[in-house]
Amino acid sequence: MNTSAIIFMVIAETIITAFMVYFFIKALVVKPKPEPDSYVDNDDVER
Repeated sequence: MNTSAIIFMVIAETIITAFMVYFFIKALVVKPKPEPDSYVDNDDVER
């Protein structure tokens, strides 16, 4: 493998790893969406 191929491989692996780490951290830090509780929504209905 020549020098330019090794440099290209290292740059490509670095960019791919950086994207993976960015999106993995973004997925871990995201705040959960406030979703309505189905039991609270049904309180108006008498059973």
